[in-house]
Amino acid sequence: MKAFLTSFSSMNTPIFVCVCACVFGSLFASNHYFAQTSSPAQNPVSNTMLTPEYVLELALSSPVFLNESSARIQIAEGELESARRWWMPVTTFGATRFAHNGNALNANGDIFTDVEARSAELGVGLYFNADAGRGFTGVETAKISQKATIQHIKAERDAFVLSCMNLFISAVAATKEHADFLSASAELSEIEKHFDTLAGLGLIPYSDALMIQAERLSLESQIFLLESTLESVLAELQGALGLPVKLGIQTVWPSVEEILGVSVASNSLSGAFLLANPPARQALHYRMEEAESEKNALSREVWLPELRFSPMLSGFGSDFASTSLASTTEWAASAVFSFPLENIIPGGKRKQADAKIDLANAKLAEWDLRHSAYVDGLISRISTLEKSLEAAIAASHATDSAMADILLRASHGIVDPVELLHVNARRLQAHSFSISLEEMLLKLEFELISETNPSWTK
Repeated sequence: MKAFLTSFSSMNTPIFVCVCACVFGSLFASNHYFAQTSSPAQNPVSNTMLTPEYVLELALSSPVFLNESSARIQIAEGELESARRWWMPVTTFGATRFAHNGNALNANGDIFTDVEARSAELGVGLYFNADAGRGFTGVETAKISQKATIQHIKAERDAFVLSCMNLFISAVAATKEHADFLSASAELSEIEKHFDTLAGLGLIPYSDALMIQAERLSLESQIFLLESTLESVLAELQGALGLPVKLGIQTVWPSVEEILGVSVASNSLSGAFLLANPPARQALHYRMEEAESEKNALSREVWLPELRFSPMLSGFGSDFASTSLASTTEWAASAVFSFPLENIIPGGKRKQADAKIDLANAKLAEWDLRHSAYVDGLISRISTLEKSLEAAIAASHATDSAMADILLRASHGIVDPVELLHVNARRLQAHSFSISLEEMLLKLEFELISETNPSWTK
């Protein structure tokens, strides 16, 4: 700008200053701060707005998750019902028809011709083979397996709810950032018009107007990129929640305290989470009990009896007429003890059963160790991010003050376009960085609650 003033030494300086003051005064008379109520490009959406509470409600009742989880629970219930029916017999019912025409051989080797033989059998029977050792153990194991399945589903439910809340937070962040870029682009558009006017009057070089134009076009490109990101997040959230139509987003940061009624600091930093037993851990504990039940089955198969009972009622005759049928009844029952020696000898099946128990215990111990370390890391990261966010907010306020100072100087005709663009870019960068930190912090807080708060995992 100084070079430009020097190049126009023949111009009356007071007149030039007055012209610039009038033009820039009218340019910056309007409010150039970020419009917080700006919104992305309008899309066909429902009048219903997605709030954090509504997202949580929809996530807990989403058919995307409930349909699969309901089917898995039904499978576990069916396996338990089948295990409880270990004593039920097998029923057989049928008919046999026999016909012989032609030659027949006698006992002494003579052949008889024109022999005709016919018979029929109609009967019903039961076959009952109940292994008490396997039966009792099967019921016990199926019960434990059902409990483990339920806890697995609860853990997946919590992860699904957390992913939906993260998508909502990302959508809010993208909406806020889009609004900031849209407001900055509108400001630069107005500045560009006035700079074009000044360049046309020969008061400033055309390069200054072109710089403003290039910055505005760059912002417009980023606006479209943010719109694409927002559409992707909203589409993913719509699919996860099972919504038939796209809903609008309430651009308010969700609060853990308001939604869940718990405090992040009091819940996590107090150490109360150490008493919690989240579903993921409960599922591993039940898998360990399931392995112990399978080991107990090896001993039960030795000393518990195996009952076999197979009655049958049938009728014989040349055909199925009541006058030709001769009823026959057969009963066979036995109670036996089986002694699988392999089950009592060290190694083999017993070694496999012990290894399964050791593996389940190892997984549980590993989960406790990793979970404790991960929670400690979450707490440390949240504490660090809070400090970073505080500094970023202070930086954004500083850029707002710097922009206000430029606007004040511009109203007197003293402004450098390079300085204006630099401060405006720094202000936009500071606000975007604050939004990103707020997004990261909220996601970590909700993840910490999902890992530590007992009420979240019920």
